Amino acid sequence: MGGMGGGSPFTRTPATLVLRDIAVGPDESLETLTPFVPPSIPDPDAILLEAKVIFLVFSHIKSVSAPLRGDALLKCGFKQQETPLAQEVGVEWRLQHRGKGRKVLEMKTRLDDAEGSTVVFAERTGSSIEATQVVGEGDASLTLNKLKILDEGTYICTVSIGHFHAQQVIQLHVIQPPEVSLSEEKLVLKANSPQTLSCHCAKYYPLDSQMEWSFLSPTDTEPTVFQDQGSLSSHRQHGDGTYSQSSHLTVPSSVSLELKSPARCPTWP
Repeated sequence: MGGMGGGSPFTRTPATLVLRDIAVGPDESLETLTPFVPPSIPDPDAILLEAKVIFLVFSHIKSVSAPLRGDALLKCGFKQQETPLAQEVGVEWRLQHRGKGRKVLEMKTRLDDAEGSTVVFAERTGSSIEATQVVGEGDASLTLNKLKILDEGTYICTVSIGHFHAQQVIQLHVIQPPEVSLSEEKLVLKANSPQTLSCHCAKYYPLDSQMEWSFLSPTDTEPTVFQDQGSLSSHRQHGDGTYSQSSHLTVPSSVSLELKSPARCPTWP
């Protein structure tokens, strides 16, 4: 292959550049890592490229589960080189879920902590970020109060300093255990007279759930699962996004069992 502009010929050899992430714990520092030391005698066949990170956005927790109507803290932080890249820092949190996206909170402030320099636009009521933590510790974590089902999804934390910006992604899962009740606290079985027993699981989230019937006789130490698990009602969704479902079991008169309330009829993930 000839050289450009009619110069001396040269050959092109394929090369691969590999940049590898190094796991660093929350209590560790990147300064503890051993820096790269080039060889004292250069290798004429080697091409050395030194890369330096001057801006980094990170999160040690990639997935958070929090109860419905509770609070959640989504951790996000950033670091930059000792000489500030710029004096103004911008933080934006967005939520993506099922193909739709919306802004949750946006904040702009100055790293010199000038009075009156912080501007916060919280589009989600009950969302907040501490400007003093952003300036002093590089902590851009988001707090969400009084969680709703609509708050579930993928959160994107974007930090911008000057011409530099980077992102981290955190998953938020909203959970709500069911309220479990039986249709009867006591069930009296009569000969040749099977009876129907219902288990109601109300106001749970997410939808994935399993209901299983078992019985424990006075002489057994472990419960026995019914072969016939009866019938399930369709799921009912409430205005707050939670679900309810009922299971109905026909109990044969030959079974001896004791009922306790609340019953352990669901298996909750």
